[in-house]
Amino acid sequence: MTNVTPVSSYLEKRRSAIEDSHVGAGPLSPTEAAVVDGLRRDGVFVTTVENLGITHAEDVPILEIGARIADILAHRVATLNQPRPAAIPTQPGDLLAHPLIYRWGLHETLLRIVEAYLRQPVAYDGPVAVYTEANQAEEGTRRWHLDREDHRVVKVALYLHDVDDATGPFQILPLTPQNNQGRFKYPAVTTATLEHMLGIRSGALAPITCTGKAGTVVFAETGRFYHRGKPPTGNDRAAIFYAYFARPPRHPFYCERPRLTRPQIVQLIEGLRPEQRASALWRDVVPWPIRLIPASII
Repeated sequence: MTNVTPVSSYLEKRRSAIEDSHVGAGPLSPTEAAVVDGLRRDGVFVTTVENLGITHAEDVPILEIGARIADILAHRVATLNQPRPAAIPTQPGDLLAHPLIYRWGLHETLLRIVEAYLRQPVAYDGPVAVYTEANQAEEGTRRWHLDREDHRVVKVALYLHDVDDATGPFQILPLTPQNNQGRFKYPAVTTATLEHMLGIRSGALAPITCTGKAGTVVFAETGRFYHRGKPPTGNDRAAIFYAYFARPPRHPFYCERPRLTRPQIVQLIEGLRPEQRASALWRDVVPWPIRLIPASII
């Protein structure tokens, strides 16, 4: 419905008008500005929690909390029968038991960076921690794809393990942004299929591969640039992926990946500042007829 030509044209005009009139989130630090420039230039920027100055979620080291989640997911994977899914994500109960993981994603530094890039008020869709086994399979989010929540989508990956080329690093193609050519279709494809789609020879795909130690933070534009988690061949990998888009997003029914209910979100953001709360409660500004469309996590 939102991609029928008259509706799509209206939404694009409205988005452009909002971006043109947006006053911004305030001055950026040199570190924050470098992230925004990297997103605009390459669709990706790699840094660390130390460089960003957000090593802690409130008073607790974020990697300490992340290690607990990684252990929970690793244990969960070990109890599954073969064949196993390509990735095991957190469930709502995991996030409720570790609320600082959710709250870290609402840090003012992250919101300021994303707002400067989007040039719109920010919607925060929360975190999903993902554990992937080193089974070499090119399936699920290990296939090349575009995210479908909005015209622009920013994902922030926090590595909980050291990630090298064999540990399932995040990859993104630094090509001309695809933007779905206005069609908003979202096939997830293998490397061979993507090479055929882009009209390049086999083996010529040249993605940016984002490696780094635990605590590495990857900012990526995943709505306009093809990306994937490279199939791991060495060690298993755990990471937390935080999602952001405009408030409201173009496709709210493709959002809410953490599967948290509104009362649970209200519980998680207790005591936070108004702008942080508004980002987390982005559904409040979605037109009510659109709210009736059930969420799709496929």
